Amino acid sequence: RQMPCGAELKRCTSLIQGFGRQKLWHKAVEAFSDVIARGHSPDVAVQNALMSALASGLQWSRALSVFSDMSLHAVQPDVISHGAAISACGKGHHWASAIDLALQMQRRGLPLGVVTCSALISACSASGQWVQGLAALAQMKHVGLKPGAIAFGAAISACGRGARWEVALELLRDMQRSSVPHN
Repeated sequence: RQMPCGAELKRCTSLIQGFGRQKLWHKAVEAFSDVIARGHSPDVAVQNALMSALASGLQWSRALSVFSDMSLHAVQPDVISHGAAISACGKGHHWASAIDLALQMQRRGLPLGVVTCSALISACSASGQWVQGLAALAQMKHVGLKPGAIAFGAAISACGRGARWEVALELLRDMQRSSVPHN
């Protein structure tokens, strides 16, 4: 007996998330392919889970392909989709693509939340782009978001990669003034 479509997709999302946590990206792809083979159209939650699983398995280009192919499944990317794609860009050291995705979110009227901004700062940091990382942190504050330890840590790390220790120290002081707990 076949599960109803909604229940099947929910089960598949959970399965893919579990594979992602274990960094078993190839199993996540198999589960995704199985849903399609059963005639189901994968929803945004299934595709977001697949992107995250691929990114955690360092398969960033595949994760970005899933993002690009969402329209083939008549799915509109949401905030989580964009965040997962930005995170994948960070893992692949594609900071410019991460910035493009954040701009795309703004054009679509999707909110840039703390998690997405932190992923953007991390993407800039991973590529040693400290100026862009600091710009993203400043923009985050400008729109009224309160950066947490992840955002500050990524910005500090970017400054370290750029040999900007004075700026890194100022960020640490800013973190303390903002009462952000350290990692």
